[in-house]
Amino acid sequence: MAILDPPPGLTPLQAGDWRRAEVRSSEYAALYWPWIRVVHPVSGDTVEVPPCGHVAGIWARTDARRGVHKPPANEEIVGAIGLASDVSDAAQGELNREGVNCLRAYRGRGISTWGARRPARRSSSDATPRPTRRTSSRPAR
Repeated sequence: MAILDPPPGLTPLQAGDWRRAEVRSSEYAALYWPWIRVVHPVSGDTVEVPPCGHVAGIWARTDARRGVHKPPANEEIVGAIGLASDVSDAAQGELNREGVNCLRAYRGRGISTWGARRPARRSSSDATPRPTRRTSSRPAR
């Protein structure tokens, strides 16, 4: 499975446009947006980082605690202090149809992943959850 990052600084509309132009539909990929704000461990400055590293950690944490069958949706993004862009419900709905997994900040609930879709063709049902593919791709022990 590949965890894909969009370029920094995109609006929701631009993120959807970028997905359609640059990312093929795939059963073996997941795209997350927006970038995440964190505190730089050395300088103490607030910096924006692509979501892939945090999301990979969430996948590993979820796999270890619950198994590959559990989608990494609604999981806390540890270390995140903000997001590069706010995501409205309407924007999330549009991006979900494109197979873009949104990261959301909710008051009192922190910052979390919201979705487990794969990049999809708009005219298909490919924007389906990702755990089925990961479960069927998992090597037997």
